[in-house]
Amino acid sequence: MEVFPAERIVSGIGEQPAIVHLRDFGVTGFTSGCVCVAPAKSMEMMHAIHRGDFETAEAIRKWFEPLEDLRNDINPIRVLHHAVAGAGICETGPLLPMLSDLSAEQIAKIADVAKGMLAS
Repeated sequence: MEVFPAERIVSGIGEQPAIVHLRDFGVTGFTSGCVCVAPAKSMEMMHAIHRGDFETAEAIRKWFEPLEDLRNDINPIRVLHHAVAGAGICETGPLLPMLSDLSAEQIAKIADVAKGMLAS
């Protein structure tokens, strides 16, 4: 931040560190994989951070936590791929070559979390 202006930096690790990165370091925004499952929630979190409503932003960050935890535990790309399908958003098809698929148990767990997010 001493060499490059923070307002030109976007946090690239999703919702998990977004509050700290925007509030404490002054970066301009954050990337998100979970936005594919719940775009309105992700935008709501960003707007809450920008208006300084960190309590609301933290509640939304916690709301994303179950899916983010699966992404951290298993694999960010493969979990998100199956979360989009599991939530009923669209059929995502097979994973690209060079990525192994997940077990049926993992896919079912991801679908449960993704469906739960959309139901709440």
